[in-house]
Amino acid sequence: MSMKKQYLLFLIVLVIVLIDRYFWSGLTTWREDEATVMWMAEFISQEDLIYGLLNSRHVPNPNGMPLFSKIFAPLDSLRWVSFSLQLFTLCSVLVFSKVVSKKNWLALFTMLSSLIVIRNNCGDLWAQSILLPLNFFIASLLLLYPKFRSWTIISITALVALIPFTFYLAGIPIVMAAALTTLISLFIFPPKVDRKDIITASLTFISGLGLIIYFVWVPYFSNVDMELLTSQSRPTLIVGQGYRFLEQIILLPFSLVFRVMGNDFTARTFFSPEIYPKWTSTLGVVYQYFFKAQALIWGVILIKVVFTFLKTYTPKFKLDYLFTFREQIRKLNVEDLNFTIVLVFIAFCGGFTPAMGGFRWTSGARLDLLIPFVPFFCYFIFFKFNKWITKFTIPLFTAFNFIAGFYFLYFQYNYKGDVITGADVSIVHKEKLIDYIAEDWKRNGNGGPIPAHFDMAGPHWGFIPSITKKYDKRFNNSYTLGRSMDYMLKKRHNLDNLFEGKVRKSTPQGAKYIINYTYQKPVAGLLKEIRFNRLRLNIMN
Repeated sequence: MSMKKQYLLFLIVLVIVLIDRYFWSGLTTWREDEATVMWMAEFISQEDLIYGLLNSRHVPNPNGMPLFSKIFAPLDSLRWVSFSLQLFTLCSVLVFSKVVSKKNWLALFTMLSSLIVIRNNCGDLWAQSILLPLNFFIASLLLLYPKFRSWTIISITALVALIPFTFYLAGIPIVMAAALTTLISLFIFPPKVDRKDIITASLTFISGLGLIIYFVWVPYFSNVDMELLTSQSRPTLIVGQGYRFLEQIILLPFSLVFRVMGNDFTARTFFSPEIYPKWTSTLGVVYQYFFKAQALIWGVILIKVVFTFLKTYTPKFKLDYLFTFREQIRKLNVEDLNFTIVLVFIAFCGGFTPAMGGFRWTSGARLDLLIPFVPFFCYFIFFKFNKWITKFTIPLFTAFNFIAGFYFLYFQYNYKGDVITGADVSIVHKEKLIDYIAEDWKRNGNGGPIPAHFDMAGPHWGFIPSITKKYDKRFNNSYTLGRSMDYMLKKRHNLDNLFEGKVRKSTPQGAKYIINYTYQKPVAGLLKEIRFNRLRLNIMN
């Protein structure tokens, strides 16, 4: 295919993908954690922004996420923030596709862009939507280094790899994975001795690291409760943890497939019979078994690699083998070298997390955090191991993901039942409700703050009031129910909620607007009841 035709086809694919992402952005939920990040970015001054959110162990994260989110503060709609995050992910996918494969970049970009698991999880300010594009950018930089052997690329890689650690304390495994992969690359491909390049790299790294220290780590460690940090610490990568490291590297692909893409997690998220018609469960079975078949291929290849290694480096290991190994890597063609670098980086990412006391994915802990690895797994399978059926499987798999995704979009936008999943209600319906409240208050209110109460703990979020009460005195930016709608009232309509930030399980006295789910009973004594799909607005007398 000529270059002109290739880019024309890319423009067609891009238009389809952008339209698709716009509608997926309307399905983001912006629960208490994601919405609180935007609240902090918009309404908390730089001087007071010393922490991020509490993590799952109730320890404050650094302030990198709200600092990053200030980029989106000019947008008056959370839906447009979601769309911007989707664009950020698409840019990272495009860069990775172009760097990793000159011949098949368009096919790779199209296939990765079609993945339902990415389209559904990259529009909110949380781990998946941020770590996935950052992993793509880090992998792309690691791929560029052997070609240019530049210290500047190394310095930029180091700075990008530090970003996850400024968002989450749990981001340190990515830093270590990038560092170890970089060290291996430096050993195999020593950098060029270029004085100008060394000076540029040094200035770039020192400047970037200085900004991170000044804006993130100085305020964090100046204010963090060190006793709380040390009391929540977990085992680090020491002798005795190595088995977890190796276990995760070997079993990560199978965890991705059998625990993320092939079990109840996928069924609940994409093929839930409670929400979608029963026939969609057949789609789920096809989707899951397709991935499982690929996992078996991965297993065969993995066994082959292990036996080849043992055959080459037995009966004993010598230091000379390191240099022999280096020469063998240098002989690889570009495609195989790129594949190897990405594989090493992702394997280290998967291995360091549980080895440092993080979630042990092979035991089923926090499977949603494996989502950033899914597109890399698809790249490994489709563009390396299955070359003999690539021309058939990639179009089939891509078409299935796009078509199934379009169906989910249609059904979610029009679903008016009472089932509330862990993902909650879409932002497009929350915005309609908030716009209605704002207009009603302007017509019938007294001009002061709006007395709105969000009774939205639901079946999955009842723990929020208790967590907020426990930590509210220590941290100012705690979770409160309905934070996204409070944000929209203030951002879109310049209106305050009288009960914003109040931790209440019961309805406060004087509440005029009470928002709950349609599966809940209407509030007694109401003047009017209005439904917005799965949300109910109770307007009181």
